[in-house]
Amino acid sequence: MPAYLILALIAAAFYSVGSLLSKQAMANSCGPLRIYMMQAWFGAVLLSPFLFAGDPVPINLWWQPVLAAILWFGGSAIFIYTLRNGDLSIIGPVAGIKPVFNAILIALLLRIHVPLSTWLACGLAAVALFVMRTPSSFGSHSFKRTAIQTLAAMFLYALTDICLQRWAPAWGALRFSAFLFLSGAVLSLSLIPRFGKKFCDLSFTAKRFLFAGSFLTCLPGICIGFAIGTYGHGAEVNVGYSLHVLMSLLIVWFIGRHIGNLEHTAGGKAFLRRLSGALILLLAIAMILSD
Repeated sequence: MPAYLILALIAAAFYSVGSLLSKQAMANSCGPLRIYMMQAWFGAVLLSPFLFAGDPVPINLWWQPVLAAILWFGGSAIFIYTLRNGDLSIIGPVAGIKPVFNAILIALLLRIHVPLSTWLACGLAAVALFVMRTPSSFGSHSFKRTAIQTLAAMFLYALTDICLQRWAPAWGALRFSAFLFLSGAVLSLSLIPRFGKKFCDLSFTAKRFLFAGSFLTCLPGICIGFAIGTYGHGAEVNVGYSLHVLMSLLIVWFIGRHIGNLEHTAGGKAFLRRLSGALILLLAIAMILSD
């Protein structure tokens, strides 16, 4: 298996667990903007040793990671608000459409040939979205609203991936990611007045989920950034990363109940539809691997 797909699968595992923990932090009155800021600063600290690795980069190119950070910042803001009000078991599957955005943007903006197998795999990801369509169980958003907001976030994330694939090789994948996370962390400071509760007023449970969820959800960005920045193959990486759909579904249904998540009560029919869609995504990943 190619190294970039291994990194994508590791990222999927981190995402699946981290998103569930972050959602539980929100359920315990922790605001989503605080979670994003913690996620960005965790990533910035972890990658800080790479800020000055390699040859100096001309100052006139520093706008590149800043632009990528702005796109990531926007996608994260939309995604976190959606995560707070929508079902994770809907958000996860809908996020599986991201490889389609990646493939289209790679073909249109980077002028890189995308193999037929990748296009077919992206098509299967789109089919999976419709198969998984079920009403929201406990979230305050309908499926339509949750899906539209998730798609908007995924499009901004896909544009961030395009920045990585285009510019990171000249910087070094981890150094570009380090500047991206640092820029995002600095941008997140503007959100402090909108946090709501003071940190000291949060319960111990909320703080525990906040730190654990924020740390785990920063790791997928590092893995994906390194994979795309080093090896390219942005569309294929994102198809592999889509395995988080199946992981999230299983974690929500079989583990989430033990930490207070109630989405498992949506019913057997909803579970089977979402599971069927997840299996279609597995077929898409198998298509990429066979090619």
